Amino acid sequence: MKIKEIYSISDNFELSDNLDKKYYSILNKEKNELNVSDMYFMLRQSILPDLARERNIELLLNNPLAGEMYEGQLLEILIEDIKSYSEQRDEFLNFKNQFSEKVASIIWEDDFEKEEFEGIYRQFKEAIK
Repeated sequence: MKIKEIYSISDNFELSDNLDKKYYSILNKEKNELNVSDMYFMLRQSILPDLARERNIELLLNNPLAGEMYEGQLLEILIEDIKSYSEQRDEFLNFKNQFSEKVASIIWEDDFEKEEFEGIYRQFKEAIK
């Protein structure tokens, strides 16, 4: 079922710029079709934040390094989300436990990327304390 149908959102609007086109594209996808680029857009634009948070967590559990422009970008965006939605602390704590196992299994080929990601990961752990 497409997102527009789940949330009863009309996609009958003028596509006047790239933001409108991206929003239209998201509305016409199924939840499991939402990708890293969609998550970045949805979270930055505060579009369907509950859906975006849920799908972002799924994507991060599948790939802890997920990001559109750099590794760890989705995690970095989730940190902002954690600070905004502290009432969902239990959900984030559960995610933290699952995510930590995934991070521990990463085999790094580049020390710089590892250090960059570990900085973001430390921020994540601090945000959930």
